[in-house]
Amino acid sequence: MMRNKIKKILKEYVGDSIWPMIYNVFYMVLSLFTTSAIARYLGTEEYGLINYVLSTVTLFTTFSTLGMDLYIVKDIVDESSEYNKEKIVGTSILIRFIGSLFLIVLSQITLHIISRNNQMAYIIGFIVGISMIFKSIDVIEYYMHAKKQIKYSSILKIVTLFFVTIYKILIIKLNLGIIGYALSYVFEAIVFGLLLTIWFKSWDKNKFSLSKQYGRYLLKRCWYSAVAGILVTLYNRIDQVMLGSMLKTTYETGIYSAAIKISEMWYFIPLAFVASYKPLIMEQKKKDSIKYKEMLQKLYNIIAIVGVFCCVMIFLFSKIIVSIIYGQEYITAASVLSISVWSGVFASFGSARSIWLISEGYQKYTIYYTLFGAILNIILNYILIPTYGAFGAALTTLITQFFTHIIFLMFFKKTRSSSFMIIKSLLKNEIVLLMFKKKKNNIS
Repeated sequence: MMRNKIKKILKEYVGDSIWPMIYNVFYMVLSLFTTSAIARYLGTEEYGLINYVLSTVTLFTTFSTLGMDLYIVKDIVDESSEYNKEKIVGTSILIRFIGSLFLIVLSQITLHIISRNNQMAYIIGFIVGISMIFKSIDVIEYYMHAKKQIKYSSILKIVTLFFVTIYKILIIKLNLGIIGYALSYVFEAIVFGLLLTIWFKSWDKNKFSLSKQYGRYLLKRCWYSAVAGILVTLYNRIDQVMLGSMLKTTYETGIYSAAIKISEMWYFIPLAFVASYKPLIMEQKKKDSIKYKEMLQKLYNIIAIVGVFCCVMIFLFSKIIVSIIYGQEYITAASVLSISVWSGVFASFGSARSIWLISEGYQKYTIYYTLFGAILNIILNYILIPTYGAFGAALTTLITQFFTHIIFLMFFKKTRSSSFMIIKSLLKNEIVLLMFKKKKNNIS
């Protein structure tokens, strides 16, 4: 009886979402292996350069994606829509293709302005930009989600991941250098695009078509998501761009990038809880306001416990972790890691609070606090990076995440309660209380 009940709950609330989780586990394990090998192979300077260029190109990714995914899925699912799925997918691919061309032009102009005539940066930026052209085919994945084929989407991603992992091993074995590594992004986009196309041809025999009317209809609606996407990208990537452009070498960018890769490894745990709680919380919003708030508080409490535990472990063993993964060349990344890892706690709270913002209809506040975070991030980086380098960038990120996800929304009456709930989860954190109690007992 109990077993059947558990199966029913898992089927109802987890369902096919288990497949993205499986992919994330595969990605984390293989990424840890390849990132370690590539970072050691390239060294701090070249590893810093590739991450600096990637961050610069990523600033313009929104010009390619335009935040269209949710709208495309909605339009495909909507049976009353006057546009058929072939027009929706075909037109969306064309829009992303054109957006990718803009991305290449804008990223090249930016790199010419901030990279101090670094020819290698231009070449890498162009190669990564080319990968975005092939990623236009990713629109088919939105179609798969709309048709509830998330399982097959995840399987295709896992297959792609294995091919890319093999290619990255060959980079080292054949000594293909930094250009070979940059081409891995093009290789990944081509492999996944081919797999998506093969799947679509087997699933749907019809051909893609274009519609000017749908193109205008889509662009008219997604401007809000595009603006939010630009701000989020600026907020998340500007630190590495400023590190690479403000300092004479890319050494600090390499150190910072290495630390960030480790500090982000545990994120999938709170995000898995966020994903599983999202339908439950939204359902209770309609049924029972008291249980709705209790469940939201429970999610914050879980994130606080998991986050603090993971951060304490990484903080205590930062030098050992960096030494094992990257080697002694990157050992200075340990101090950066000990600071940057705590940013993930506040970022995870932000992901959980997005459920509350959507449930309450307060999505507009996302733009407010993201804009505030981007501005604060730029100002603090400008002050701290010249003196403290990568450590300054990590400190900036921590301060920005804290003020953005906890302090800023206190200034708005409608969102103040959310900040108080997050603070409550931290103050009543079982791990913090346990550590405090242990310290108190030792003193006595």
